[in-house]
Formats: sequence, C-alpha cells, structure tokens
Amino acid sequence: MEKLRKIRDEKEARRCVAAARAAGNLGQWARAHGYDGRSLHAWAMNLGRGTAAKSAARRTSSARVANESAPALVELIPTPSPTPTGRVVMQLGDVRIEVGPDFDSVVLRRLLAVLRAC
Repeated sequence: MEKLRKIRDEKEARRCVAAARAAGNLGQWARAHGYDGRSLHAWAMNLGRGTAAKSAARRTSSARVANESAPALVELIPTPSPTPTGRVVMQLGDVRIEVGPDFDSVVLRRLLAVLRAC
C-alpha cells in the first residue's frame, strides 16, 4: 500500500486546496495526486476558518474580539521518539497532559472535563 503524503505547510496547503476545489472534489483530487485526503480536508477547514476570522476582525473595531480565535482543528502528525516509552503527551497552549501506556481513559476524561471548566 502506497503511503499518502501529508500537507506540511500553509503554502502547499493553499495550492492543493485551490487545485482540489477547482477539480470539484477534495477527496478524489487528493487520491489522484497522492495526498492524504484527511490532511487536505483539515487544511481546507483551517484555511477557511482563518479567512472567516480575518473578515470578522476587519468588520469589528474591538481589538478584544479581533484577538480572540475560535477553537481550531489541530492535525496530529506522529514523529518517531528517540526512546520509545509508550507515553503520550498532549499540549494545547500552556496546558500539557502526559499519560503512560497504562493510563485510565475514564480518569483522563474526568481530567479533561475539569480543564474545560476552567
């Protein structure tokens, strides 16, 4: 099975999304050109949010609203670990959660619920 390419940067994403939209179907275009369709779709969503956020910022005179951003989709790309520990690290802003291979998913859900409430 051929490994599909991920889109690595905004410049490549803008070029691919434009070409796929011109072709009419993101998924079919991605397959035909060897790209991971999920990666292309994630970039299309994020680029769309960026455009919408910039337009909203231009329409408002409030700096507070212009500086706030809606939650965005973050694409996770696995990278090889120099020392495989089985640990998973999740970080968003200044919040970092690290769990081992034996973590309890129920406890993690409760922890995330507490963080959401903050």
